[in-house]
Parts: sequence; structure tokens; C-alpha cells
Amino acid sequence: MESIEEIKLKFHSIVSNHGENLIEDTNSLETALTESEIDNVTVNQIVYLIKSSHIENYIGKDRITLIDVNNIILDIEKNTGLKKSVVKEYLSIILYAFGYQALSDELNSIQLVNTKSDMNTDSSFDTNTYEDDLKRIATAIDNTIRYKDPSVDGGSNNENTINHYNPILKKLTRQGNPEALYLTGKCYYYGIATEKNLNEAKKYFSKSADLGYSQASAFLGDICFNDCKYTDAYNYYTDLGAVALSNERKNNLSAILNYKKRNIALLVGVVAFLVFSFVFNILMMTGAFCPSGCTHYPSGVLSMILSVLIFVLIILKSIFKKYDTPKLLLTLMAVLSCIFTFIALVI
Repeated sequence: MESIEEIKLKFHSIVSNHGENLIEDTNSLETALTESEIDNVTVNQIVYLIKSSHIENYIGKDRITLIDVNNIILDIEKNTGLKKSVVKEYLSIILYAFGYQALSDELNSIQLVNTKSDMNTDSSFDTNTYEDDLKRIATAIDNTIRYKDPSVDGGSNNENTINHYNPILKKLTRQGNPEALYLTGKCYYYGIATEKNLNEAKKYFSKSADLGYSQASAFLGDICFNDCKYTDAYNYYTDLGAVALSNERKNNLSAILNYKKRNIALLVGVVAFLVFSFVFNILMMTGAFCPSGCTHYPSGVLSMILSVLIFVLIILKSIFKKYDTPKLLLTLMAVLSCIFTFIALVI
């Protein structure tokens, strides 16, 4: 079977000879692909994907955005049931053939969201035209964060810059530009040109991170790290390029990995405690702690059941949140132990 790169080149040659309108005539497309000696499985898959999507609405545009790609893939997934990895592989072939080589090459590294974007994808608004404006906005926002006193480092100029370019930032954000989404998140997070709103900030950071913008992933990692949500922080820090942005984040990641080691040690301690608790409860149930020979059978059984349940919860948390310390559960286990010890020795 031919490699993906060979298929891309053959398909691109076919499109060059027949024109972009070939996307609308799947019968002619299938014939041309077959005549170029591309294997039947690949031909059928390409034609099936084109028929199952509205990709013909995007081919011919000067620029296809990541939001467009996301929506195309979701359409194909919904209509075919194919796995996202398969869809991305064949979509990269189609995009390459119709002249979107750069996007085709990036497709495998793009992180996609699971719902269609409701953001405006105005195709007439080319974000490349506004790269310099985004840089000015980013610099002004960073200066505003760094120098809280407006009189320092041209603070009023920073404010004027943000106000001047804010309409462009909003429009780029609606279109789904990853950097604009990230900058809007920073504005909400720090209360720049708007009220502080952590939930809104997280929403925009998440959208930007989903589109592969590493600085948004890194910022979300910082938020989770400061909230002691170390597993979530680890996931964001290990997104492509995120941890490489600063030494502080590298140190945070090292600290998270150390938390995992500490949690394993805690888990061993919990197992030892559970064994001790069982022995203690068995003795309590047989009346070993009661001089008159009385027993605490109900308390012992209840204590053992609760200890096992809490231990199971700790195990589950360690599996799904392996970098987070189960502080609440450990505290609960210790409190229950004290309560049942008091029952055995006093009552």
C-alpha cells in the first residue's frame, strides 16, 4: 500500500489537472483516483468522507480556519461513526490535494473540541492581516499586568492601546483566533478593560488551548497548580510546548511528579493503617478492650466497612487523579478511627 505522502501527491496532481470543482463531482473524482492507481480502500474512504461532510463549502476559500476544520471533522464523525484519528488522516489528504498543504501538515497536532463552535467564522475577516495588532494588544496587556500603576511605563498609553484595538480583539475572538481567545482570557482573568471573571477566563483559555495554543495550556496549568489540582495542571503543562515557556513551569511540573511519589508513600501508609484498623476492630468486636467482657460487635463491623469504603475511594482517586493528594479522605479516615477508638475505650 502507498504511503500517505504518495497519495497526497497523486491526489494533488489530479486536482491540478481537473480543477477544484472536482470536489462537487464525486463520481468523476472516484474515477480519477482509481485511474491514478490509488488503492480502492483509500479511494472509497476519500469519496465517503467527502459525501459525508460539507467540505465543498470550504474548498476554494482563501483561508480555512481551525474552527472550520473542527466543524468538518465533527460532521464526518456524526455521519460516519469513524474514529477521529481516521478522519484526520484522510482529511489531511483532501486538504493537501486542494492546496491547503500547511493546514494538512498541522492537522495531526491540532487539538479539537467536541462540539461545533458557535463562534462567528466570517471568512472575509483574515486574521493574518491583524497579526501586528494582536502583538500590540498583547504587549499592552502584559505591561498593564506588570505595572499596576498607570503612571509607570506608559500605563495610560497601554490602556489607550487596549481600548483602541479592543474591537479587533473581540472580532478575532468571535472568529476563533487562538491568540485572541487567549488574550481575551487574560483580560477576564486580570480585569483588564472588563470586570474580573475567573469562569469566563477559563472558558476562553480552554477554547484557545483546544485549538493548540500552548500559552493558553500553560496558563490553565498555572491556575490548576495554584488551586492544588495537580493532575489537571500536569495535563495542561504536558500539552505541546506548554511547559517549555518558562523555568517556573518546569519547576511546577517537577513538583507535581514529586507529589505523585509522595502519594504512593501515603497509599502504602493507608494500607498499613487499614491492616492495623482491622486487627483493632476484630479485638474490639471480641471484647478485648472491655474489662467486664462486653463486646462492641456493631461498632467493629461498621468501622471495618467504612474503612474499606474510604480505602476504595482513595484508590479510585489515586487512579483518576494520581497527582492530587486525597486530603479529605485521609482526614475522614483519621476522624472515624478516633471516633471508634473512643467507643471501644470509653463507652
